[in-house]
Amino acid sequence: MEPTRRAVTTAALGVTLGGSAPITGSVVPLVGLAVLASWLLSAQLVAVRSFRETAEAATVTVEPERQYAQAATPVSVSVTVERPEGAATTALSITCPTPPGADPIPAADRRLELAAGETRATTSFQLRIPTAGRFQLPTPEWTLTDRFGLFTASYSAGPTPEFQLSESARPRLHVGKGGTPTSLFGETLSRQSGSGIIPDRIRPYVPSDAANRIDWNATARLREPHVREFDAATDQEFRLIVDHRTSLAVGGPHQPMGRYLRDVALGIVTTAEQRGDRIGLVTVGNEGLTTLLSPTRRPSGYEAIRQRLLVLEPTPSKGPTSTVELDHPTAARRLRRELADREDAFSRTLHAFATTATAYVELSDVAPLSRAVRYQDVATTATQLTAILTDDTNRTELWEAVQRARRQHGHVFVFLTPRCLFAAEEFDSPGERYAPYRAFEQFRTQLDRLDSVTAVEVAPADRLDAVLPARPESTTPSLSADTSAQPVSHSFSIGGRTHE
Repeated sequence: MEPTRRAVTTAALGVTLGGSAPITGSVVPLVGLAVLASWLLSAQLVAVRSFRETAEAATVTVEPERQYAQAATPVSVSVTVERPEGAATTALSITCPTPPGADPIPAADRRLELAAGETRATTSFQLRIPTAGRFQLPTPEWTLTDRFGLFTASYSAGPTPEFQLSESARPRLHVGKGGTPTSLFGETLSRQSGSGIIPDRIRPYVPSDAANRIDWNATARLREPHVREFDAATDQEFRLIVDHRTSLAVGGPHQPMGRYLRDVALGIVTTAEQRGDRIGLVTVGNEGLTTLLSPTRRPSGYEAIRQRLLVLEPTPSKGPTSTVELDHPTAARRLRRELADREDAFSRTLHAFATTATAYVELSDVAPLSRAVRYQDVATTATQLTAILTDDTNRTELWEAVQRARRQHGHVFVFLTPRCLFAAEEFDSPGERYAPYRAFEQFRTQLDRLDSVTAVEVAPADRLDAVLPARPESTTPSLSADTSAQPVSHSFSIGGRTHE
């Protein structure tokens, strides 16, 4: 406990009175000194008792708005102090220090004050830390002042909540088709302009239609311009399926594929919240589904989905997986027929592999992505927009999951990360990545050409820029097939052969 300037002034006045007694030859100044000294001592004893009562009875609550957030994103911190009336005889001030590395915040914004007689106060401030990591708020600093303003006491006490900030890939995020960026949550989630975002029907183009309403996929398939009309449904529902299996860890701890998909998923949640749409979340791990959050439009529900996405990490691998994959069940069945009558050892081995691959495809309904789609079909009944966020490692499973999702009611959006742009150790130069990227783009295009399906790539813009200039001169400038006027053929290239 320390005296304030008022107490020091009062004490100096008493000393002055006492020193004037010999000069005046009177005892009156000594009486004044005794009175002031007694009053200061009694005030000090009262202050000590009131400070102890306040310290024991008052409670402070410090609550960050989120336990998990992205770096450089403001996090609201609310501070509340309460005390009973019997402990409200002192003035109280509480200041919350900021953790190291945080942007400066004026002390007045981080301080709340209670005058004598007041029992409750609350305030909030915005905390922004530009770096990722786990942070702990420092202990609140208390300052107590007695009712006469003579003595003050300072100490630190209270909760020190922790929160975690994840690095965001958004500054490097590219979302588009064949290297051409597209609007992430405007054009991508609506595909065409208009009042609604639910695909309703396709009709022939008429001169009064705006050019940006042309559905190029339908135009290519039907050989004449068509537009897709949308229904502004009021009971719209997003179905969010996010893959976080081991393959999403490719890219290293600083730039894994999963981080880019997470940023897209967070953007979708924000879009749904702004439009007041219901949204549910299913996350997919190596062995199955890891999160089942029912569709909601409550603010707490949106926040619960965000919190789950921010802590999502690739599930650990339980062992090596095969690097050989038949890209489509039709290809497996054709290969099995071609090898059925061959007797050499190589053909028998390859036939056995094709048979195993076909059996696996027949069990695709219990594969994680397909299981997630099936769960969403059972759990929701409203008009739906399904967003599947994954990579191109398990193309067969993804194809089957998209086929199942589009056969149900609603439109399907596929956000796909190309492994070849993240697995730098597998290629010596950007030029070597171009061929696998082109194969990825062909697969993405096949998905995008399906009715009621929009497939876009999600990748680091800098890595994509490094790969695309390395393409051979004979290739077309843009890999995107959205403006193609050729007939659509759902085929896959396997082993240099094209299978319809």
